[in-house]
Amino acid sequence: MKAFNIRQSRIIKWQVLAISVLLLLGGLQPADGQEVNKNKVTITSPREGDQVGKRIVVKGTSEIHDGSQVWVLAHLKLLANQWWPQPKPIVDENGNWQALAYIGEPQDIGLDFEIVAATFDEQAVAEILRYHDYGNKTGQWLPIRFPRATSNIAVVTVKKVE
Repeated sequence: MKAFNIRQSRIIKWQVLAISVLLLLGGLQPADGQEVNKNKVTITSPREGDQVGKRIVVKGTSEIHDGSQVWVLAHLKLLANQWWPQPKPIVDENGNWQALAYIGEPQDIGLDFEIVAATFDEQAVAEILRYHDYGNKTGQWLPIRFPRATSNIAVVTVKKVE
């Protein structure tokens, strides 16, 4: 009987692990009322596949319930985890926001870029602000790793044409 209990215990541990992995990968959704985070962000402009220039206005909506802030980041799609935070969006009382975004360099014409919007907590915002402070002081805008978001991550892919 003891061997059965040990075997059953291992099976349960593997089932819990499998469910956790599926939740992380989005394969399962939490039950109603058990959302991991209630903050929501969308990008309404530009749209998926749009052709863009070197500077664009990104627009969207947000629902923030925990004091997080909306930020936009962009990167050349070919670069895995190298992101450039964009200037802070302006958010109105209804949660609509807009931000100026800079898309690549002249040598990047014809390439795809991902533009993302999400909400970030105080620690992630501090990291983004350090990025901006360093860039303003040195003129060097080095990429950062994507900070931990407190919402869904809205993504659009655009093509740089100028």
